[in-house]
Amino acid sequence: NVDLMAASIACKKLASGAKVVLVDVKYGEASLIRDYSKALKLANLLKYIFDECEVESVIVVTDTCQTFGEGVGNAIEVVDALDVLKGKHCFLRDMSVFFATEMILKAKPNLKREDVEDMVKMALDNGTAYESFMKLIKAQGGNDKAVRENKIFKPYKTINFVSDKEGYVGNINSLLLGELVRRMCQETHDSNLGVAIRVKIGDYIKKGDVIVTYYYKTDEELEKYKNAISKCIGVTDYMVKPVDVVRKVIR
Repeated sequence: NVDLMAASIACKKLASGAKVVLVDVKYGEASLIRDYSKALKLANLLKYIFDECEVESVIVVTDTCQTFGEGVGNAIEVVDALDVLKGKHCFLRDMSVFFATEMILKAKPNLKREDVEDMVKMALDNGTAYESFMKLIKAQGGNDKAVRENKIFKPYKTINFVSDKEGYVGNINSLLLGELVRRMCQETHDSNLGVAIRVKIGDYIKKGDVIVTYYYKTDEELEKYKNAISKCIGVTDYMVKPVDVVRKVIR
């Protein structure tokens, strides 16, 4: 129910006292909302609510045809975010810079987009963003030392799945990957399990290139999930254009 979703999302933001809000409305196979038109309806409704409440907002509609980060799993997704905060250049960083820039421009509309983007990138590259996050963890009673010492994600066993042919990445089954990892973690209650998607749609790959890394604990788990994981990435013989996951920005 789009109306109930809008109310739930908006109430949380408004209750926090936020003056500037950005909401990423996701749609597609790996989302609660499968249809773009329904996602757009939710986005417009959220924008209407925030405008009525005199809260500056940016609503972004994004496609879940591929994940922003590489990791799928509780701990590995945290590591993805930490890597970006440490200055890693990747698709997740690009999306983070985009979102942060949109937020800052809403709060400071007199600034130039290029200048803001440079400021955000500098904060990531010089460690300012990472140190700010460490302060947030510590202020809330979290274990920032465990984060600094890379104790968040400790995989037991690792195996790489490679492409059996040369070509272009045509599709990534994000829904299946998410469902597989959910089952793994549900069965074991272990956050050190998961997968890392090493490619994006449109990437050109050679036979033998790594496409997915699987982090598992037992050989039984490997046997149970390996066939499904290996089928989550589709490789085609023809050229595929990279996907622009940002479908709409409502400012």
